[in-house]
Amino acid sequence: MNLDEELRHTLHSRAEQAPGGTDALARFQQRTGRYQVRQRLALTSAAVAAAAAVAVGAPYLLAASRPAPPVGAGALGPSLPGSATAGSPSPSATASRPSEPPSRVRFGPPEFLPVTFPLTPGWVPPGLGTPVVDRTAGAIRLVYFGTGTNLIVTVSAQAEAGAEKTRRLPDGRVVSLESGGTVPADQLARYAAGLAVRAYEPGPLPVGITSAPLGYRLDFLEQDPTAGPANLHLCIAPKSDVDSAGATLLCLVMGSDVATGDGEPVQVGGDPGKIIIVGDFTDVVVTRAGVTYMVHASTAGPLNRTDLIRYADAIHPA
Repeated sequence: MNLDEELRHTLHSRAEQAPGGTDALARFQQRTGRYQVRQRLALTSAAVAAAAAVAVGAPYLLAASRPAPPVGAGALGPSLPGSATAGSPSPSATASRPSEPPSRVRFGPPEFLPVTFPLTPGWVPPGLGTPVVDRTAGAIRLVYFGTGTNLIVTVSAQAEAGAEKTRRLPDGRVVSLESGGTVPADQLARYAAGLAVRAYEPGPLPVGITSAPLGYRLDFLEQDPTAGPANLHLCIAPKSDVDSAGATLLCLVMGSDVATGDGEPVQVGGDPGKIIIVGDFTDVVVTRAGVTYMVHASTAGPLNRTDLIRYADAIHPA
């Protein structure tokens, strides 16, 4: 069973499970979250074996099979070792080593924020609540977590198999609506008809990001508010590498998938952190404002350890 079949099967079967649907929806989101992240970030068996000794769960690991593409003065900017946004505080570099390669990125205001959905609803079926935005493999989703009802609205190149209602946009993309039978057909039709082609920001992320590598765009996003506000997988990549699952992927993880175990102590701004090396991947784990989060990247990518500490210091849990 592939990812899309797993999504649809679980979504449709949840209507036949626990009354009210809240528990079933939480299980659905947790299960599909692991499948999505594992598939999208190309988890390898070797990486799983390496991670098992130091981490609890590892769906966030990146594929190590692809070398980093050449990085020049394009979207990433010229090579500027240790460059930072003017006026921004430099994080502690206690984790730096003499052999650390020079940085190949420049930092500045995040170019992938705010996270928006390309359509704005004009009417929403009762009971659905405030949605969140997800993105995976070129498809962007608006996901509603309701009480006894739920709705996934997907915009992608083609209709989702099993969609209960579809609508084609002027640019050729297709809107697919799936509710597992929990939203009546007439309400789905009314919702689809009311979608306006205008960017929609349903709400802020559970984290603030003040600085990031320039030229990076949103690659993968999964939020699970049913597991608490601080549950997030957010990956960015250079514009030319989005959806390629390459070594340039830079991920932020909050929640149960944050790596655990011993690591090299580092100072991230005013907060304690540690660096954990898992095979060909580097994790910077930080606890700030009572929330533990992780910045994750391949050692074959363009960011060095100082860059990862700098990005980790730009993360501010809400």
